[in-house]
Amino acid sequence: MNCANKFCIVSTTITTIEEARELANKILNQKLASCIQFTNIESLYWWNDEISNDNEIRIIIKTKDSLFEELKNFIVHNHKYQIPEIIKIPILDGYFQYLEWIEECTK
Repeated sequence: MNCANKFCIVSTTITTIEEARELANKILNQKLASCIQFTNIESLYWWNDEISNDNEIRIIIKTKDSLFEELKNFIVHNHKYQIPEIIKIPILDGYFQYLEWIEECTK
């Protein structure tokens, strides 16, 4: 399957696992993703002219590239951070049946 510009992974972070599950369920219910995974991370970053250090949950979202703008807007409107991380990573290749599954599970 030629998946150039067809599928992507979207990464964001959030404060707690409960918030991550809530956001993930909303995204899945809107058919904006096929699968969402969480990992615990520690983040160091600049905020208000200071270096901050927080434990966060990284959310990895598998979706179609054509849904990225809608998903990005959805995250912005349903996220508690003032400026949420929203990064799109193109999927350049993958297992054909997995990519078909992403296609089938999303709108």
